[in-house]
Amino acid sequence: MTSITAGIRLEGDLVGAQTLELAGRVEGSISVEGLCHLHRTARVVGPVTAGDAVVEGELKGPLIVRGKLEVRATARVEGDITAGSVALADGCHFEGHIHMEGGGGSGQPTSFQEKRGVGPEPR
Repeated sequence: MTSITAGIRLEGDLVGAQTLELAGRVEGSISVEGLCHLHRTARVVGPVTAGDAVVEGELKGPLIVRGKLEVRATARVEGDITAGSVALADGCHFEGHIHMEGGGGSGQPTSFQEKRGVGPEPR
């Protein structure tokens, strides 16, 4: 797992095979094979590609998720989304288009249950 904490700013491309926990800022592309979790303090300008993703912060750019995507109430997403399944929480800001590929493999609607206040925020 890779963690970029609040207060860290990265300019350039970020590529990895594991989970990314991001609470800082990235200007450039992100590509991870595992889970990409953009925490409330995360700010990303550029394309994001991931196996699964949870967005709580800001993203300006396209988002491609091979599996499940959760856009939580605190999220601000400006860009097109392509994902297997998508759950948008009430209160999130989304500006773009959504293309779902395969429904996440289950053929059933994606349910969303936000877990507010569960677990500590990254530092």
